[in-house]
Amino acid sequence: MNCTLHDSLHDETLKLVKEERRLTGLVIENLQKIQDANLHLKMGYSSLFEYAVKALGYSESCAYRRISAVKMARVLPEIKEKLNSGELNLTNLSMAQSFFSREKIDVPEQKSVLEKIENCSKRETEKILVREFGVRALPPKREVVKATAGDEALLHVRLKQVTLEKLDRLKNLRAHKNPKMAYADLIDDMCEYMLKKLDPMAKHSAEAKFAAPIKGPHIRGPSSNPRHIPSRLKRQIWQRDQGQCTYADPTTGRRCDSRHLLQIDHIHPVCLGGPATEKNLRLLCHAHHRLRDG
Repeated sequence: MNCTLHDSLHDETLKLVKEERRLTGLVIENLQKIQDANLHLKMGYSSLFEYAVKALGYSESCAYRRISAVKMARVLPEIKEKLNSGELNLTNLSMAQSFFSREKIDVPEQKSVLEKIENCSKRETEKILVREFGVRALPPKREVVKATAGDEALLHVRLKQVTLEKLDRLKNLRAHKNPKMAYADLIDDMCEYMLKKLDPMAKHSAEAKFAAPIKGPHIRGPSSNPRHIPSRLKRQIWQRDQGQCTYADPTTGRRCDSRHLLQIDHIHPVCLGGPATEKNLRLLCHAHHRLRDG
């Protein structure tokens, strides 16, 4: 390869890298605007992270880094210029943001730390952050779930020592069921137990099978509280809505698939005379419940 071609390729690549940084900065700005306008919620996504993964096609790690930058840019708008110049990158920013969130770092100290990690590699940044905050390691990463062969999955999660001790106590208490219980067996055992206790869907199935009509003086009369929803009606709502948020984008019809922090919502508000009836009740996730109230 002659020198002229070599220089030409190098110059072209430099231009593309600068353009890539500029576009990344624009993506960060747009994600911030989308969040401010609740556009991701209106489109049926329960969080900006879910929107970035499912609507924009980012991997979870890429989405996490960009959303970390959005959070940081709200506090320190100047980082956008540093991203464009290449002085800071998304990886280093997300590492720093994890520290700032965990350690409750004030804005002046954040600025100081960011100046120290400018133009640093990931490893150099990690060393600086560990040194600055006097800890032995970076904050734990997001839990990692990987598919494996067959019907199994690999879950990598970091626990506190006290949590591990609690798991060991539970293993001992459940040893009569399985003397050689592994942690995977224990987690499955706990899931079964807690779902029977907490899952309205599971409760509905069990009670539909075993419930007998209540007779005599134990029958309660209707509550005078207009916000009161009888337990049986709650279970009907959960069963009908399949334990999932019912919000749907009015344009595309896309339904929010969140099952996190679900709440029973009155379609016609109680303050306007909305009754606690099956027709007037629905499940909404916390984010879409706030959108509706907002």
